[in-house]
Amino acid sequence: MRHLAQNTGRYEWYTPQWLIERVHRALGAIDLDPASSLVANEIVGATSYYTEADDALTKSWRGRVFLNPPYARKVIDAFIDHLLRQRKLGNCVEYVVLVNNATETRWAQRLLSASSDVCFLSRRVRFINPHGASGGPLQGQMVCYAGANGDRFVFAFQDVGVVADLAARDKRLKIVG
Repeated sequence: MRHLAQNTGRYEWYTPQWLIERVHRALGAIDLDPASSLVANEIVGATSYYTEADDALTKSWRGRVFLNPPYARKVIDAFIDHLLRQRKLGNCVEYVVLVNNATETRWAQRLLSASSDVCFLSRRVRFINPHGASGGPLQGQMVCYAGANGDRFVFAFQDVGVVADLAARDKRLKIVG
């Protein structure tokens, strides 16, 4: 049996169209995909994107950001930390982040703490490799959101999983839907 620790983050996997359509509904448009490629952006349709060669971690992330980061342990930490710094600086006005639902990890705890909403997808995302084949993921995923349009996020994702309002931190967790 394969184990999550074997995730290297070195393999290129693209987000499927059905999920990207929901991201566009939630954000209105994607200004930046900081962990992308020319091929991936054909599906994502971001105004701007950074490839591995661009080294996104050395750049500003502006506007509405969609992030499906590399899942290697130290790399995902760096991408989540950079996203949260860019949000704190006011560069990233909204984000949608697609990650494994590894809620026990430090990076996931930081991401969930900074997000206003989360959708725990009811099915695993079958990512697409550069040859067009879909892969069987090792675990489920969650989609996190932060920004001023939480209602749009809820509307876009409520039919594909349990959506929770994280913004009301002083109240009980509110399940939307």
